[in-house]
Amino acid sequence: MKLYAVLLAAGLFAASLLGRADAAIVFTEVGDAGNMIGTAADTGATLTNTSGSLQINGAISLEPSAGPDYVDMYKFMFAPATGTDKFTVFTGSAFDPWLIADPVLYLFDWEGKGIAMDDESGGSGQARMSLFLATGTYYIAIAFAGVEPLDGDGNPIFDTFGNQSVLSLLALDSWLEEPFANEPGIVGAYGITAQVPVPGTLALALAGIFAAWSTRGRQRRVA
Repeated sequence: MKLYAVLLAAGLFAASLLGRADAAIVFTEVGDAGNMIGTAADTGATLTNTSGSLQINGAISLEPSAGPDYVDMYKFMFAPATGTDKFTVFTGSAFDPWLIADPVLYLFDWEGKGIAMDDESGGSGQARMSLFLATGTYYIAIAFAGVEPLDGDGNPIFDTFGNQSVLSLLALDSWLEEPFANEPGIVGAYGITAQVPVPGTLALALAGIFAAWSTRGRQRRVA
């Protein structure tokens, strides 16, 4: 009966975590999110294994009268239960045909140094990244394809048109704004979803519960 009680408690705890993870943190761009570390829009979000995903909604534009606005950047905190966990971020939605057709995602650390980028791994021209990150402050940037970040020496931070690896360890200083799209009227509405996997927390919690149960069992046998 005690084992049943432990399993029941674990199941209820897991269900509560899954319920909380369904509630997304929604951040909608107001004005211009900015394109540098100092001007990035702060989502105020801290992503954990139980926080739910971060959903960012905004738009970039090629319209000259609007700037133009080739890049938007957002700040967020990453704090998984174990200190390090998989971070996944992707663009687009199959339910919204008005979203930008070919966006690129760039990920930077708190200093503005490049960590990763992706162009079309999400399929249908959409971007998707999945990698392990440590607890900290990060910045995600979305841009039109062809727009790439440069360091203080004017060199590309990523091999944008090659294997997309990091080329420079220097921080972001500017953007080479030459988008492949060339129609001035294009407005690129976008959706960005960032999340931490819930199973990491579930595994940790269940491991702790069963470890405690196993320890009690050994103690009873010794006695």
